[in-house]
Amino acid sequence: GGALAVAVYETHARIALEVSDFAEYNQCQTVLRELHGKMARKTTGGKEGSEATPGKAAAAGRGRGFNAASPGPAPTSHSGRSEAEGDGGGGGEGSDGHERDAGEGAEGESPGGVIEEFAAYRLLYAAAQDTTEPLSQELRRLPTELGLAALTHPLVTHAMDVVEAKAAGNFHKFFKLYAVAPRMASYLMELMLPGVRRVGLRAVLRAHSPTVDAEWVADVLGFAVDAAGADSPGYKGAGKLSDRKSDG
Repeated sequence: GGALAVAVYETHARIALEVSDFAEYNQCQTVLRELHGKMARKTTGGKEGSEATPGKAAAAGRGRGFNAASPGPAPTSHSGRSEAEGDGGGGGEGSDGHERDAGEGAEGESPGGVIEEFAAYRLLYAAAQDTTEPLSQELRRLPTELGLAALTHPLVTHAMDVVEAKAAGNFHKFFKLYAVAPRMASYLMELMLPGVRRVGLRAVLRAHSPTVDAEWVADVLGFAVDAAGADSPGYKGAGKLSDRKSDG
């Protein structure tokens, strides 16, 4: 459970995220939850976590206007990830052209932000699931394991904002958060893209039909539209919006 073991699991988890190996990622997160929890308890002397009762966690959630019961995927090479580990992972480009934010220098970020980083990833992964129970469990466990202070960390508040935007069907806010996703949060937000885009497309069509500009829709739904726009080969307006399919 030393520093080397923690660093190995953190790096392994980041690589698993990069290649979308979520089975391996979840195994790493299971171990990191325990290791990071021990580190957090050492930092706080075991006090903060023990005082973080479910009631306090619920109150913190209400303060953000979030209901836990509401419905809810860097560098482009493995070697680049290893070198960037100390500064939170470098920038990179997502599978649909989304530019990944390095997340370095976020206001109020503590030197130990890696613990909150992986806590934020757990929230995002839970929010991407088909049921609300995983997210409810994470929201209950987070303050108990890491202390109430973790709820105010910039990486965690970003994840909470994403969760809230998805639950509310606020696709405008979701894609604004996606554009500034810190560290590797965008990899996990990508898991939510099909569902959020489906909700957003329905809302746009209801509000603007029968005529909707395909390029504008692609922009508001977070798609990267090249300079050629609708004239590019294979671009078929709204049909382009279905290039990611959800199992649901």
